[in-house]
Amino acid sequence: MRPSRLALLTLTLLVLLELAYFYPRLPDTVASHFNAAGQADGWSSKAAFIQVNAVIILLLAILFPGISWLVARLPVGLINMPNREYWFAEERRAATLSTIQQQMEWLGVATLLLLIAILQVSIVASLTPGAAMSAAAMWLPLAGYLIFMVVWTATFIGRFYRKT
Repeated sequence: MRPSRLALLTLTLLVLLELAYFYPRLPDTVASHFNAAGQADGWSSKAAFIQVNAVIILLLAILFPGISWLVARLPVGLINMPNREYWFAEERRAATLSTIQQQMEWLGVATLLLLIAILQVSIVASLTPGAAMSAAAMWLPLAGYLIFMVVWTATFIGRFYRKT
């Protein structure tokens, strides 16, 4: 199994186990939204919080590999990428699809890591009511994700921009 797929499946399983672990420990009302200063300003029931997050996690685990599955079935003319005729020529198609699948799985891993960080903020805020939450706890993971996205996008486009 590719490292990207293993990482995606492992993170999915770990975050679902985290939700199951914290469910009985959370109060009936859970912090579910935060303002820019890191203060909880929205709440939901713990059942709704856990269910919504579990569904989002499962959808992400399906979405990112699913995109590459869809790309493999689309007509080449509908795929928007540099030099698509070159990369989807019969002799390179399988390798191209494998690269796209791997890159989409890494994007899924990064997105799950962001979700895990957000979940942690919600869980900590819910378990320690009235505790001051650092805004950095919210902004640092988001900044890291945005940096990852810039690098990922440049790498993805750069990989297919040149014909090698």
